[in-house]
Parts: sequence; C-alpha cells; structure tokens
Amino acid sequence: MTLGELLENIALVEGINIAKNMIKVEGEDFDFNVSGYTSALGESRPNRYSIITILNGRSVRIPNVQNAIIEAYKTYLPPDRFPITILKIDSELSLVDVNVHPSKNE
Repeated sequence: MTLGELLENIALVEGINIAKNMIKVEGEDFDFNVSGYTSALGESRPNRYSIITILNGRSVRIPNVQNAIIEAYKTYLPPDRFPITILKIDSELSLVDVNVHPSKNE
C-alpha cells in the first residue's frame, strides 16, 4: 500500500477534513522503514484505538511504538485524548517473530 492509498483510506474512515490535515511520517534505518500519517494537534480521539501499526503488511499492536507516539503528543493533548496515527513498518522477516504473542496480534 502506497502512502497515497493510505491517505485515501484515512479519508474513507476518518473523513476528508481529517485526511487533509494529516502529517506525513517517514523514516528509515538499517532494519526498519517507517511511513504513514499522524494527526494534527486539533484532531484527537478519546482512546488508543486510532493508533494503528502495520508491520510487514499485517495490523499488529506494538506497545513500545504506541507508547512512544502517546509520549510525543503528551504536552500537546489532554491526558484523556490520543492522536490518530497510522504507521506502516517494514522490516526483514527474520527480525519479527509473529508467534511470540498467543493471538499473534502483538
């Protein structure tokens, strides 16, 4: 999925106005390639369910990444509000063991 397709999907789920104000996120190192979008400060949700991580094409919960995102917004959002963030993380398959978590979603 390209970043353009991801933004189109955000528009379908969250609405066109939110999608227009999303901030592009991109970065990479030797092991990981990260891309996606995060919400501007004016948009937030009352729970963490709008923080989505897609690892090698599979939607999973990555607590360390989720906590880092929440920490980054900590001084900008009230304690009971969370950003809308969709991150696509690609890595070598050998770096990830999907069988670690019983339901294979972490």
